[in-house]
Amino acid sequence: MKQDIVLEKIKDVAKLEDIAGDYMQLSNAGKDLHGTCPLCGKSGKGKGMIISPAKQIFKCFSCGEGGAGALAFLQKTQNKTFVEAKNELAQKYNISEEASTNSRLNYEAKKMRKRSKKAFIDKQLKSSGLTFDDVRTTVIDGSKTKEIPPYQTGCLDDYWRLLPGEGDDMVIYYYDLEGRPVEYTRKGNKNPEQFYRIRFQNPDAHKDKSGKGMKYYSPSGSGTQLYIPEAVRKLYKSKRKIKRLFLQEGEKKAEKACKHGVMSVGLMGIHNVGSKGQMPRDLQTLIIECEVDEVCIMFDSDWQDLSRNVRVGDNVQLRPYSFFRALKSFKEYMISFRNMDIFLEVYFAAIRINETGDKGLDDLLANGLKVNPDSFKDDLEAAFNSKDGKAAHVEVHKVTSLTDFQLMNFWNLNDNREFAQKHLGILKNIPEFMIKRTKFRINENNELELAEPMLPEEKFWQPKEKGSGYIFVYPRLYTFLANRGYGRIVMLGERHFVRTQKNIVEFVDRIDIKEYVMEFIKNEATEDVQNMMYSGGHFYLGPHSLENLNTLNLDFEMAERTSQNLHFHDKFWNISIDGVKEMNPSSRTKAVYANKIHKKNVKLLKDHLLTFTQENGKYNFHVSETGKKAHFLQFLINTSNLYWRSSRHVENLLPGEQIEVATHLLSKLTALGYQCHRYFNASVAKSIIYMDAKNSEVGASNGRSGKSILGLAIGKIVPQVYVGGKSKKITDDNFLFEEVTEETENVFFDDVRANIDFEHFFPNITGRWTINKKGVGRNTLPTDKSPKIAFSTNHAINGEGSSFKDRQHVVVFSDYYNDNHKPTDDFRLLFFDEWGEDQYNYFFNLVATSLHLYFKYGLVEAPVDIIEKRRLRQQMGEDFLQWSDMYFGYNDSHIAENLNQEIPRKELYLTFLDSNRAGNVQRYYTPNRFRKSMTAFCHYKGFAFNPTQPNDEEINISDWLASDHEGAFIGLPNKSGSVEYWEISDAHLELNKPF
Repeated sequence: MKQDIVLEKIKDVAKLEDIAGDYMQLSNAGKDLHGTCPLCGKSGKGKGMIISPAKQIFKCFSCGEGGAGALAFLQKTQNKTFVEAKNELAQKYNISEEASTNSRLNYEAKKMRKRSKKAFIDKQLKSSGLTFDDVRTTVIDGSKTKEIPPYQTGCLDDYWRLLPGEGDDMVIYYYDLEGRPVEYTRKGNKNPEQFYRIRFQNPDAHKDKSGKGMKYYSPSGSGTQLYIPEAVRKLYKSKRKIKRLFLQEGEKKAEKACKHGVMSVGLMGIHNVGSKGQMPRDLQTLIIECEVDEVCIMFDSDWQDLSRNVRVGDNVQLRPYSFFRALKSFKEYMISFRNMDIFLEVYFAAIRINETGDKGLDDLLANGLKVNPDSFKDDLEAAFNSKDGKAAHVEVHKVTSLTDFQLMNFWNLNDNREFAQKHLGILKNIPEFMIKRTKFRINENNELELAEPMLPEEKFWQPKEKGSGYIFVYPRLYTFLANRGYGRIVMLGERHFVRTQKNIVEFVDRIDIKEYVMEFIKNEATEDVQNMMYSGGHFYLGPHSLENLNTLNLDFEMAERTSQNLHFHDKFWNISIDGVKEMNPSSRTKAVYANKIHKKNVKLLKDHLLTFTQENGKYNFHVSETGKKAHFLQFLINTSNLYWRSSRHVENLLPGEQIEVATHLLSKLTALGYQCHRYFNASVAKSIIYMDAKNSEVGASNGRSGKSILGLAIGKIVPQVYVGGKSKKITDDNFLFEEVTEETENVFFDDVRANIDFEHFFPNITGRWTINKKGVGRNTLPTDKSPKIAFSTNHAINGEGSSFKDRQHVVVFSDYYNDNHKPTDDFRLLFFDEWGEDQYNYFFNLVATSLHLYFKYGLVEAPVDIIEKRRLRQQMGEDFLQWSDMYFGYNDSHIAENLNQEIPRKELYLTFLDSNRAGNVQRYYTPNRFRKSMTAFCHYKGFAFNPTQPNDEEINISDWLASDHEGAFIGLPNKSGSVEYWEISDAHLELNKPF
């Protein structure tokens, strides 16, 4: 008994990271630790051993070895026996046999937790009337076969990495028809991974992008996979015929159906069935090899219901339409087998509503038909053979030859009034709802009526004075549309159709307007009027007619110098130099473009993600516990850490290094705020330059540092035009800015080439945008609507003078992320695409913080000495740098023979050319470029050029050294007779060290 207590106390106090650190060198990888695997000796990207302090687990991504806790680590990686490992830990943590009573209680509590892990899987299987024996699968493991249950315990860590055997969720592994693991390749990775789905015990703890709790999760980008029960796999392997194959939504339904003789495969979701005409290849193989005649997709009993969360103003037909589209895609995919001379009969079936409230097939078999579940097969057969397709517990409909219109009738989607009556119990409690583009409500007589009834002056048809029929009244149409927010606005000389509702301006096209009108008259006009509109709608609602819509003069919201609004569907934030305030959308008084309304569910965090302090012109920062959970903030911190080789944790760096990291981070955040600020001031206008800090040879491309991620992040906040920067003739494109409109707030040139003509963009940076569109001509943007401009580049941007420097704000990226280590290695999620609600919430709070910091500090310049060196190196060229380093370098006796010597310029030039004959440098290095390269070399090395002469400001070197100077001293030409001499000097370096 005492030994058990000691063991449990060891488990309580022994930290895996401490023990692992005794045997391997660990480095930080996000919240985890990474090192060379003690077993296989591998490390690096996608390899080596990960230690999770939060989960107390270890795993090698090369050899696959892993486990939980310090005990297991010692046993598996150090080849220690259980007793040896226990004794070592007891000694390390000074644990004696005299354990407290609390240890006993902890021991019992842990036993209960361990039992609860398996309890969730048991509960899930039991609720479907299944056991582990029912779902055992024969799988291929290398060259061997073995039986395993594909349902196992597991969970996801904070970075959405799968932790097998940990936590209390259920992991479902997929195997193909042969029994091999189904694999997928994560975007950006080369090595395939085994596919799985995870069923969360607590869905509300795992929110999707829209803020809804997720029951199930599969790795993003893994596609639609097919779950194959062992019963179906055996039929396939034995080449036995399957006359009728069912597709069930979910793995357990498929297993339960097979258990009772209904051969089924599982789909990950009804709503992505046959999307884009594709289905898992195994389904096609199964249909062909098992000579399937009939296919049937099975719906739950709620297949015709509305969404559970219908709110005021929602389109109430969204869920029924999603089922219709699923059935349509399923039918079209199965019909396509005719191209292979396979003629399938296509059906859909649905569980009928019963007294026990069974929703799915597994529920019915485990509850309503618990006494005799095998009878369902007979009930199903009866439905297939009945005239109306209905039996006691299921209904079946053949859809092989039905049109889309006929399929829609299953959900009453072709008649709004029938649809409303079917769902009257729900709709009568909603004051106003949408069907397609039209607002409706249920009146006191429980009838469907328009929420915006037509006024007499809006009725755009009237009976003919003589005879039957109607005439169309154009002025009333324009009044009708104007009263519902439709009109035109002028942008860059072109008129665009818009609809304005509650000060939100949405662009529409002519077809949108036509569909709105036609949908409206279906509910308001007689059949004769509808017929008139169907036959003449292309005239009444054609381009020439709609040109008569009013041109709207809208007062659009514009930012102020130190204030900006950030809009969401249910609120907006007012961000100023004083902080962030949450506002009700009803207080929105000016027009806002619809693409400025973010549809994410966000909450203003009370706990700031991070705070900055400033003392004596130096910055430091503190990240809150909430901020440590924000992926994008942690990414920006990592890319600001130029000293990550010393420590990936900024708090472990030297004070001076911490200050530099803080400055780089604030530089990024204020640049983010600057680009999100819809306020233009030509006097302070700059382009943002995202650039690598790593110095490299001219022409060498570092990349992979995350620059593009920050550039693209701007496009998640404001309307952005993206321009790929690889083209050599990017500045020759007359239609380069064709996509730029008055809505555009940012133009991002991604990955521009070396030696791009930066001066070409000076007019754009300072607010002069001439937009040339094909077939339209040239127009000029109003200055106050000029977009901000940004570049990402792996190279220095060439240029000299104050105009060049004044027009750029350089944001420096460390090589923390590189070819061998990507953000996905730390965060395991692709930014934006794979984020859930929590990360988007952190992101928008960080954007608000960035705007506030920009208003407070302006654009904060980061230390750019490294970038300046890159620019100089690029200006010189690698051939010149290598030659000059040798020519003005020290010999074996530590003497620099050519420094501090007056040498004829022509002699230097010819010496350079002679030493580079093989490279044909004379073609590129004219005498003029040779001089520019030499002065750049002096700046690069901190040397003086012609120190005996004054510079172009007539200042001699002694006065220059005594002043607050920058760069290197560049004296005027030194001529004697007809010969010009150059002197490169290092005599002043003890006093002048710019680098």
